[in-house]
Amino acid sequence: GEKAGLLVAKSSGGAYDRFRGRIMFPFADTHGRVVAFGARSLEGGAPKYLNSPETVVYVKRKQLYGLAQAKEAMRRERRVVVVEGYFDCIALQRNGIGYAVASCGTSLTEEHAQLLRRFASDVYLCFDADEAGRRAISKASGVLQDSGFTVWVVGLPDGHDPDSLIADKGSSAFLAQMERALPLTEYLLEEALSLADMRSVAGRMQGVRAAVPILRCLDSPVERDA
Repeated sequence: GEKAGLLVAKSSGGAYDRFRGRIMFPFADTHGRVVAFGARSLEGGAPKYLNSPETVVYVKRKQLYGLAQAKEAMRRERRVVVVEGYFDCIALQRNGIGYAVASCGTSLTEEHAQLLRRFASDVYLCFDADEAGRRAISKASGVLQDSGFTVWVVGLPDGHDPDSLIADKGSSAFLAQMERALPLTEYLLEEALSLADMRSVAGRMQGVRAAVPILRCLDSPVERDA
């Protein structure tokens, strides 16, 4: 139990259940074998979410929640939607959007990208619209682009995550937001320019300085000019 991360040793002897008082979500590898668990507190205890520690069979930089269930739909559609949480992933998969996986608070790594590349060529990132979500998109973008993906960013109506949007308006509402997804470069430019006051010369110069590193990453001169 301790080696699997299910039990935690007590200093006074014995052990206790790491996931007591929590609803548990099994992490499976691409073959469907359970290798770890995530868990959400049922009683408001901290931390709200808790994952298994790394073990010989669970290395978090190589695992994404829901991939075992999503891989066939990903192969068929050649796309994957990456969301943040278990409930978002489950809601999408249960409502016909089977090519969804969740990062569960883990930054996307090169190993994640290599894993996804086996099944898909387009990645849709759907993270929270807060500062943490923006940072997550920015960090993921370099890894995914370096791996040859076409990357899109899905925005949701204020106050919604994928789970709540589908519960409120159905899967068609989420698919409509996917149709409106921004290409990654356009999203990054909009984010950079939103921080600058474009009404002043100094603000416009700030916007240009923020935009140049983004444009420099584009291989196509035509795309840069546009």
